[in-house]
Amino acid sequence: MKTLRVIGFGDSITLGAKARNHEYSWLGVLETQLKLFLNQPLEMINEGVGDNTISTRTTNYLESTKPSALERVENDVINKKPDMVLVSWGLNDMRFGTPAQIFKQDLEKIILQLNSKLPNVILILLNVYHMTGFDRYSPRDQGSLKLTGNYNLVIAELANRYNIPLADVWKSMSIKDHLIHEDGVHANELGHRIIGNTVFNAIACGTNILQANVITH
Repeated sequence: MKTLRVIGFGDSITLGAKARNHEYSWLGVLETQLKLFLNQPLEMINEGVGDNTISTRTTNYLESTKPSALERVENDVINKKPDMVLVSWGLNDMRFGTPAQIFKQDLEKIILQLNSKLPNVILILLNVYHMTGFDRYSPRDQGSLKLTGNYNLVIAELANRYNIPLADVWKSMSIKDHLIHEDGVHANELGHRIIGNTVFNAIACGTNILQANVITH
């Protein structure tokens, strides 16, 4: 039976920052949920990188962890031939103050590259998470709630244009500060659970890979 290979492609929150281990990260929460309803084996690959940004055009790119998403998508995602990619970008670009339209152009490049090189891949887009520490960690203090809203608008536009299920983690987190770690940037373990469940919902409702377990009496 074919194994479903899923890659989480994102930044430190995808990596699992502030979760005690994989099980408590959003990818771990999602993996647990998927295994309940998949009728095939699952391989979850974490390609999250802390302080990573979308491209070299990100404002203050030199301050970020390199290579960027566009620079590493070929090696870290395409070459591993996944069946599904969870695409989660924007938080760090927003924090660096990158204009939303530049971010949109580069995210679109990633989507087009994935669809071109992996014609059967299932993509899931996540939007930008809630955070509180907008005034911390210079030069990562250039973001705002307004810029977050602009980012989420362009992510939604791309999801609609390319018919990609959108995991609206911003809406699910409901601007609730108790879901954020004390560092003001990362989700805490409760926040990770909300994110993981939101991505699961997007997969369950936006794709046909899951099947309900049928109980007969």
